[in-house]
Amino acid sequence: VKKDDKKNLKNDTKYTGAVLFKIGANDINCDSAIVFENDGVMEAYNVTLTNPEYFTMKGGTLSYNKEAKRGSLLNNIKVTALNGDLVGTSESVDVDFSHDAYRIGRGAITPPEPNK
Repeated sequence: VKKDDKKNLKNDTKYTGAVLFKIGANDINCDSAIVFENDGVMEAYNVTLTNPEYFTMKGGTLSYNKEAKRGSLLNNIKVTALNGDLVGTSESVDVDFSHDAYRIGRGAITPPEPNK
C-alpha cells in the first residue's frame, strides 16, 4: 500500500485502491479496507478471497477478528474452483483462518465435475 493510499481515522486505518493482504493460506484482494485498531477488527469491501490450493470466493464484505482469527464473508458470494468452474453461491461464509476451515451459510456449494 502506498503512503498516499493510507489515511488515519482516529485510531483506525483505511486502505483504498487495489488492496492485497494475506491471512493464513488465503490471499485477500479488495478495493478498500478499514482496520479498527482498538477493536482488533478489519472490514474489507468487494472482496476476492483465494485459497491457492482449492478455490476463489468473491463477495461483498469480509469482517475479520484478528484475535479470534475468524471472519465472515457476506453478500452475493460466488465460489469458483481453481479450474474456473463455478461450484456454488451463498449469502454467507464463516471462515476459521487458523485452520483454513470454511462453513457455508445459506446457499449451495457442490464439488466440481470430475474431468472426463
